[in-house]
Amino acid sequence: MNSPFLDRLERGPILADGAIGTLLYAQGVSPKACFEELNIAQAEAVAEVHRRYLQAGAEIIGTNTFAANRIRLAEHGLQAQVREINLQAARIARDARDLMGAPAFVAGVLGPIGIAIFEDAGSRVPVTREAYQEQIEALVDGGVDLIALETFDSLAEVEEVVLNIKSACDLPIMVQLAFNAEGRTASGETPEDVVRLLESLGVNVVGANCGAGPQTVQDVVQRMVAVAKVKVSAQPNVGQPSRAQGRYLYDSTPAQFAALARRLLEVGAWVIGGCCGTTPEHIAAMRAVLLALARAEPASHSLVVPVAMP
Repeated sequence: MNSPFLDRLERGPILADGAIGTLLYAQGVSPKACFEELNIAQAEAVAEVHRRYLQAGAEIIGTNTFAANRIRLAEHGLQAQVREINLQAARIARDARDLMGAPAFVAGVLGPIGIAIFEDAGSRVPVTREAYQEQIEALVDGGVDLIALETFDSLAEVEEVVLNIKSACDLPIMVQLAFNAEGRTASGETPEDVVRLLESLGVNVVGANCGAGPQTVQDVVQRMVAVAKVKVSAQPNVGQPSRAQGRYLYDSTPAQFAALARRLLEVGAWVIGGCCGTTPEHIAAMRAVLLALARAEPASHSLVVPVAMP
């Protein structure tokens, strides 16, 4: 596979972005709104999120398409706009990168549909497969550089999606699952189970995001690194939010996230970034850690770090 993203991945740890919904919520968007519809209704708001993460130094920015599949969009009466929403999301992210001249990659983001993948022990649900295929094809046509699965909690669903991606394109694939405090997915798989299956499917990056919190992600990633042949990613959330005056608030500071980034890199994470509650300030703090490590590296083992945009 000839891929600039995979070439970059071999040169050193790489920084991903943080939460999209957190920033849109801070702009006054209702948490009950369909954030994916904003790709059409408020494209500039989405573009501003991407620009802020690029300015913070992110080298991977994810499209605003976590729930942009037919089944989830139907909850908002938008099932006929799957292709338009995904194409527009890819364009917004690519334009933000290109206009800023940022050395970054656009990840086409897929989230879980969350319904049963199997009607019975041997029959896949056609509507689920078709919903994923439709979204994947639109993101590929939109020009994304890789496909990223985020916050999945079932290996059965992950396998279905990865096989669909493989049939649609040859783009790199990054898969991140959510784990509970016991270090298992909601369907009971361990980090080792996840690595074994995803490597057998030809996934390029495996990892953990969101879930029970930063410490859980760190523990899971350490276990993944111990058995993985591919690169491992970590995009933790900042913990559980509190609610005050009608708004959700997170109390993890960028300095705390910088310390977390240091620990994640120490245990072997190769792609680092953030999930729910993280902001460009958190990502900039992670970048500072990468930059400090690069300065400390011997000249013969240089570490590539993202360059913050002016």
